Amino acid sequence: MNRDTIFLLSLLFSVVLFVYSFVQFRRTLKDNKRLYFWVSVILALGFINAILATIIGMRERGDIAQRTTFSNWVVGLNFTLIATLITSTAYFLFNDLGRLFSKIKNRKSRVKSTISSRRKFIGQLGVLVAGIPFTSFLYGVFKGRYDYTVLNQVIEYPDLPTSFDGLKILQISDVHAGSFDDLSKVQKGIDLMQAQGADIIVFTGDLVNSIYTEALQLIPMFSSLKAPLGKFSVLGNHDYGGYHHHTEPDGEEKHFEAIQQVHKDMGFRLLNNEARILARGEDKICLAGTENWGASRRFPKKADLDKTFESIPKGLFTVLLSHDPTFWDHDFTDTSNVVAHEKKVNLTLSGHTHGSQVGIEFPWLKWSPVQYIYKNWAGLYEKGIQKLYVNRGFGYIGFPGRVGIWPEITVFELKKG
Repeated sequence: MNRDTIFLLSLLFSVVLFVYSFVQFRRTLKDNKRLYFWVSVILALGFINAILATIIGMRERGDIAQRTTFSNWVVGLNFTLIATLITSTAYFLFNDLGRLFSKIKNRKSRVKSTISSRRKFIGQLGVLVAGIPFTSFLYGVFKGRYDYTVLNQVIEYPDLPTSFDGLKILQISDVHAGSFDDLSKVQKGIDLMQAQGADIIVFTGDLVNSIYTEALQLIPMFSSLKAPLGKFSVLGNHDYGGYHHHTEPDGEEKHFEAIQQVHKDMGFRLLNNEARILARGEDKICLAGTENWGASRRFPKKADLDKTFESIPKGLFTVLLSHDPTFWDHDFTDTSNVVAHEKKVNLTLSGHTHGSQVGIEFPWLKWSPVQYIYKNWAGLYEKGIQKLYVNRGFGYIGFPGRVGIWPEITVFELKKG
């Protein structure tokens, strides 16, 4: 199924939602003309917006290109309205099923009056229920996507070398430079990173959406970041050029060379299946990075742990950068995952999932649609002495917003204990 067909089917699905919602609100709000009028206006404008969003998506033709503020608003509003209509549709369907299975004993006027009042209440409550995703997604589009949040993680290791006790590592992931439409807000995120005073800054992949040119505008910002022990990075699935329609036969190769140069210009040491020894006094640790490996057959599979650690002593404390968290403990048939590899990695830092950019995170509840695809989708995971952290991402892609899953800057403090 090609991309245009998917967009047209999505538009057809949207039409069904709009029509069903209109019929339901018309039936339940006919006595409240003012509320019915404004709901109708929103639905009409939303339908026009859905057509615009479909046109924008089809024009991109496989490239998730440099989005403008206008296109981000149109696409963001479309996501907002679809989420709202799905919620209201589920609400009204549930109510209709309840009415279908309820026993109507008589049709006396008193009962009709009660039913009429009940329908009015249901309609008004339906507007309230629909308003929850509507306001949440609007916030996510207009503010949430740049609402950078610093998350602090203190992790203890008994085998951490003494000189590295208190080491601060700052991680970001999934910048997706082509999605940004306000560089002044991105600069605030950069300033927030620098203010953390990290010893090491690491970036775990997906610098761009589809082509290296998207990241050129960010070179001055990211090159300004400083860390005493260095800045290191790896590639994500979007960084290999496969999402761009290259017109030249060697387009992907040229893109790959160019994006590596962008990392260098930003001051990052790109680790393509390689490792570096970091020293403090007489103590040493290993910081390594693999190329991308993803469980999905659509994603590049270029990680090579044997090559990465070929010159590294087995007992050396190790932090690994690896974009896709599936590489940590996926069941391979042809190679070893991180957990099973003979070189025991103490801490693996990944990204990729974005936490779906939509979800709920409370101390007592953590949920996102992406958890049905990735078992390790956000935060810290452990298997024995080995740990994985999945960053929720600095940028955004597809849906130009974040709802409940905010753009993340993670600061790890490694402690000996």
